[in-house]
Amino acid sequence: MKRRKLISIALTLPWLGACAGTRAPTGEVDSRGVGVVVEYQLSHGAGVKTGISAIADAGYRLFGPSMMNATGGGGTNQLGGATVPRWVRVTWREGVDEAHGLYWTTGTVVGDYTVPVLERIPAEAFALARAGKNRYLILSFRLRDDGVDFAWMIRLQEGAPFERLMNGGDFQAARMRNGKVVEKGWYIDKKTGQKIETDY
Repeated sequence: MKRRKLISIALTLPWLGACAGTRAPTGEVDSRGVGVVVEYQLSHGAGVKTGISAIADAGYRLFGPSMMNATGGGGTNQLGGATVPRWVRVTWREGVDEAHGLYWTTGTVVGDYTVPVLERIPAEAFALARAGKNRYLILSFRLRDDGVDFAWMIRLQEGAPFERLMNGGDFQAARMRNGKVVEKGWYIDKKTGQKIETDY
């Protein structure tokens, strides 16, 4: 009886390994084959940021606008063939030489934050992203005056508004339709740990 039980467990192990297909042989999350979109913006109420640079651990740039303020500067980029970064270092500067367009090489770095990314996204999210068409992993960054918030989402984009299949992180953007909020957003207050609802 004991021998039969051991054989049964041994036969089950390969199946368990197949189910863990969202992880590489090293045990790390395998992000290959997933469409990744990067969104970045200024956090609500934050001051002007110049010379912004967001560099992944592998050395590639996720975003780098010359300036971000209350009226603009944020945007969206497609990550392309790069894998999801382990972390992203986000910096911005003051006193840059705007007249000569030297936003990223002059002035003084006044914001310097390393944001963990890959470790905050569960393997199940990657499996969900691979499970159907028109699904994307969204990496979202919001720059505050005293840090950078990060959120992720698996988005099904078959029309407007999109469908949020799974998400997590420091905030969730509101969903809009024809200029009206159809689902409120929220963010985690860093001081209290409370979830605050928003219309943005």
